[in-house]
Amino acid sequence: MRIPVFLLFLVTCPLPAQVLSGKAILSLEEGDPICLDSIATVRVMIDLRNVTSLGSAVGLNGFVLKITTNRPNDFSVARLGDSLIPSGWGFAASTQQVVVDDTLTLVGWALASSAPGGLLHVATLLFRGEAGPVFIEYETSGITLATPQTSGDLPVLIPFLLPGDPLVFNLPAGQGLNFLQGIALWQSSNATYDLVPSGTVDVLDYAILAECNTP
Repeated sequence: MRIPVFLLFLVTCPLPAQVLSGKAILSLEEGDPICLDSIATVRVMIDLRNVTSLGSAVGLNGFVLKITTNRPNDFSVARLGDSLIPSGWGFAASTQQVVVDDTLTLVGWALASSAPGGLLHVATLLFRGEAGPVFIEYETSGITLATPQTSGDLPVLIPFLLPGDPLVFNLPAGQGLNFLQGIALWQSSNATYDLVPSGTVDVLDYAILAECNTP
């Protein structure tokens, strides 16, 4: 997926002044384990509720986030967060094979008309590996948040605050699921693979099972 030119521009060039009051707050939250407790989830959050421009709330239409972890080999995949899925956002992220210096990079972008505000769940990280603790935190540099200008085409940078401490969570020791076994159970009654309970294994279950099978 190609990253728009405007997003590359905002991380390399000075932007025109627009007065913003307040700062965004970035956080990481442990989510519920999925796939029979075999995969841990982390929600990547951006809180814009304290950020205004000329007294009005601002929305997010671009971000570059860098997150470091002590167990990069157990990072599986990053998914677009629930807050951005309805808005037609573009999203790109490090893969398990491309984690540089133990740092995950997440990039998101949208049109100014699709710039949501408030408390935003922008991405979900999935971790899978041997049971044990994982440390994860934002990098102190290389992070960019952008909001649309009130006039003009270029985005405006949003100031932000980072959490003081890393998030520490444990990888679960669940048994996991096998995608091929799930395929073999198509339209059968199997409580283990009926992940969206309907009485039988169907395509809705396979959408979740694809994540469960992430290497």
